[in-house]
Amino acid sequence: MPGLIKTLYILRHGKAETGSASQDDHERTLNDQGIKACAVMGKYLASQPVAPQLILCSDAKRTQNTWKLVKEASKLSVPEEYTDRLYLASANEVLNQLSSLPETISAVLVVGHNPGLHQLSINLAKKGDEALIDRLLLKFPTCAMSTVELGPVLWRDIFHADSTLKAFTTPVMQTGGTK
Repeated sequence: MPGLIKTLYILRHGKAETGSASQDDHERTLNDQGIKACAVMGKYLASQPVAPQLILCSDAKRTQNTWKLVKEASKLSVPEEYTDRLYLASANEVLNQLSSLPETISAVLVVGHNPGLHQLSINLAKKGDEALIDRLLLKFPTCAMSTVELGPVLWRDIFHADSTLKAFTTPVMQTGGTK
């Protein structure tokens, strides 16, 4: 039985400080470039025709900071879940998280890390504008966001959805650059 048409936003955290050998990777925070990029992506998210109904965010400091700043710029107010299960999660681990979502939720934004989010975006970009897919295949830089329409599928079946890459953008693309 098909469900609601699902939309998945996939957002990589903003550029983080390098950190030191003694610093826990989990505790790294955003640098100035990352902070600025989050504001750009928040404005972009606010311009989108569909808004997420739930935020699933890694509990790493840099992902939490990213979502906080994107949320401020987008003015979105939606339920948020922070979990260590998304910290450096693979594409399959993210899919496992999504598979247990309630079917009443039709749009979700995942905030996390590479390489898992890049691979997830590639895996779900089965259809769409070829130039956009080619750009996605090249790289998924910090604060990049892909938007995938999954169709009327149950969350547990999204990997098998006939999904379409609807958008892929980066802060540089939003500010007129080409990276």
